[in-house]
Amino acid sequence: MLTQVSDILTTKDSSAIQTPENTALQKDDFLKLLIAQIQNQDPTDPMDSKEFTEQLTALAQLEQSYNFTDTLKQFGDVIESLNKTNIVSLLGKKVKVEDGVISTDGSITAEYTLPQDAELVKVQIVDSSGNVVKEIEIPGQLAGNYTISWDGKDNYGNQLSGVYQAKVIAYSNEEVIDGVNVYSVGIVNSVDLQDETVTFGNVEVPFDSVVEVMG
Repeated sequence: MLTQVSDILTTKDSSAIQTPENTALQKDDFLKLLIAQIQNQDPTDPMDSKEFTEQLTALAQLEQSYNFTDTLKQFGDVIESLNKTNIVSLLGKKVKVEDGVISTDGSITAEYTLPQDAELVKVQIVDSSGNVVKEIEIPGQLAGNYTISWDGKDNYGNQLSGVYQAKVIAYSNEEVIDGVNVYSVGIVNSVDLQDETVTFGNVEVPFDSVVEVMG
């Protein structure tokens, strides 16, 4: 007599358990069906008490699934709202971003972090085609944070224009040091709530690439 309820409540098909708005039989319907089967059971073949207990347990688990799904949805909505609030709050703020771009007009500067002392540091300014247009060698730097100083000119003294990529290669005992991080610093002038991105200068980056709000 409990076959129909048992099949529905204990199914392993994830599509059978949906949110209350979309499911054909909600938890109250399952309970009504179970009661109806109890009332109409065959007296000569009464239901097994163990199986009845199992059905009530399954029903309780189903209700928990409904509530958990609804809670997750609400939690997701809250997180999305907070993200959008945080993105908007960055307008006009100076931020540090995991990107490494640098501009010739100074609106976007670049910084790097050395995880250990370096005997030699090479700063390379690279164009969109991957060509190194400027290379700066800096001897003997201790572990720490540094700002890249660039006048916007290439290796031949020609004034460049636009946005470039800054790369830093550090050496110790003639070996490349791992973990040298390069960042971009600039003032956020626009945000995109739909794509969750921020723009400083004319460079657009994901919101989650912002590592520090500097003021």
